[in-house]
Amino acid sequence: MDLAKPQKLYLLDIDYTPFRKEYVAKELEAGTVVTREGSSWELLEEFEDEYFDFAYIDAGHGYEMVKKDLLASLKKVKKGGYIVCNDFLIWSAFEGVPYGVHKAVSETIADNNLRVSHFAFHPYGYNDIAFVNS
Repeated sequence: MDLAKPQKLYLLDIDYTPFRKEYVAKELEAGTVVTREGSSWELLEEFEDEYFDFAYIDAGHGYEMVKKDLLASLKKVKKGGYIVCNDFLIWSAFEGVPYGVHKAVSETIADNNLRVSHFAFHPYGYNDIAFVNS
């Protein structure tokens, strides 16, 4: 919040039970931060196309859910805006389960000829990848 200074930040999630509201209590009260509960790809449909400057996707980790989030984000993020995806990996070592994030993101980037702009390495492989919407 201090660096980006957004006019409005929408947080879309299926469940806010574990959410630590004290970190953004002032912004929630002021309406700068808005939380919405539900599946992100359905909630995104409520916004105009090219509404957002960026989207940070860290919701479901299954292939189908990630694809839905990505397809919705491609419509709702402005051209030249950024889409950032968390947990860009194939296998979760902590959970011992496969993740569909790597496949869904890689396909979306290739199918839409998108440019990867940033990559953030995590010590256990739970990397972030950012690309430019075009």
